[in-house]
Amino acid sequence: MLRIPVDIANGFYESFSPQLADLICNNLRPYVAESPAYSRNSLRSTDGIRSFVDTTFKTSRGAIEVGDVAYFIQDDRFISVDSTGTITDYSTSSGVFVAGSGRVSVANSQTIIWIVVPTGNSYYFTIATGVLTLNLDPGFLGPATSVSFFRSFFFFTTDKIVFNSNLDGITFTPTDFGTAEVDPDIIQTSIVSNGQLYVPGTRTIQVYQVVGGSGFPASTIPEATVERGLAARFAITKADNTFYFMGGGNQQEVAIWRFQGANPIKVSTPAIDHFMQGLDDDEIKAAFALSYQTEGEEFVIFSFANRTFVYQVEASRRMGRHIWHERSTEGTRWRVNTLIRANNQLYVGDERTEKIGIIDPSIFTEYGDVVTREFSTQPFNFDGAPAFAGSYEMVMATGVGNDESPKPVVNHSFSDDGVNFIPTINRSMGEQGKFGHRVAWRRMSRLPRDRVMKFQTHEPVETSFYRLEAEVSAGA
Repeated sequence: MLRIPVDIANGFYESFSPQLADLICNNLRPYVAESPAYSRNSLRSTDGIRSFVDTTFKTSRGAIEVGDVAYFIQDDRFISVDSTGTITDYSTSSGVFVAGSGRVSVANSQTIIWIVVPTGNSYYFTIATGVLTLNLDPGFLGPATSVSFFRSFFFFTTDKIVFNSNLDGITFTPTDFGTAEVDPDIIQTSIVSNGQLYVPGTRTIQVYQVVGGSGFPASTIPEATVERGLAARFAITKADNTFYFMGGGNQQEVAIWRFQGANPIKVSTPAIDHFMQGLDDDEIKAAFALSYQTEGEEFVIFSFANRTFVYQVEASRRMGRHIWHERSTEGTRWRVNTLIRANNQLYVGDERTEKIGIIDPSIFTEYGDVVTREFSTQPFNFDGAPAFAGSYEMVMATGVGNDESPKPVVNHSFSDDGVNFIPTINRSMGEQGKFGHRVAWRRMSRLPRDRVMKFQTHEPVETSFYRLEAEVSAGA
């Protein structure tokens, strides 16, 4: 009888045929060790969220950090939250409220913060005075759809033009604008990366450089134009010293890309492409992207109406292929709406409550709510023959019980068709301090060639799966 390891750290993958492979990796992230270890590839708990402050204002619409102060647009309020959790409501003190209910575009110059409600009002906040102002400048060429700060100027977009503020950041000259010079597609947004201003449209991405002089201070770099467009205004984020976006070229289906010069690299898997292609136009346009870095790993997050997919930059680099996992909250998409770093903390605005939280790798819940973590294996295949299993053992973190869950368990189920799963007896993850506890299922008998295993926890404890080992003999 052979003791065979089963790879469990493949990440998320949904096949068109569940019998072929339907790998779940939900609220667990593949981890690749930098040096030799018992198991170089493993699965670890995704980061939890601890509650920081209740703002009393629902739905986080945007966020930005300036001078180590976290600013949020919560519902129709513009607020700041300091390191002690003290909230300052600038909308109430200024008598100005941020109209609308959807996501907003935000940029800052260290002295001025602009807030743009796409196709709606625009506002600016003067940091020194703490006053929020509704923009009514007659030279403003809006309604704008986005704002970025680049080389001393605020740049705004509409569907057709890019225009800039004067150097004071709050006044405008109506002749200072540029148009889509290479391909007149509809402009979606703007983003600054690596010392250049990128303006993604629906079919192309145009690159601008600041040239100074009178009038509009930027000009396009025609040879740098990229034949890929942005499918959703907020489905773009900076990470890995570049940016990632969801989109495609003219007459192309939607995919997720890493910008790399004039040749963006596709990072979405066929499974994620297939999911996105099944969405309608409104669902695509409502998607958004975020990113953050912690514990040596950088995460690029794409959220849709009911699902969230996370690309792992460092794990992908180490494994030589694109590694994704899924995050969910109570069976739907991850609850995080906004995310910024300030005071050496990662602050998050919530999608469903008034809370602002802090991402914390040492926390295993979200605001105290238990997170379901699960993964499944690829089908067993011994050259097309069935196998007999004397036992299999999950090598995982044990002795992880705590006051919240003194006797945590891991749930196991299996399927022989990739669709219907049959539960088995749960196994203890070990009471607190019982680190030598072994998690094994014995006398598992015959394994059909399409046997898929699923493991799941509902426990507020550390959950790390290192290796699955099966004692099998083929052809039984």
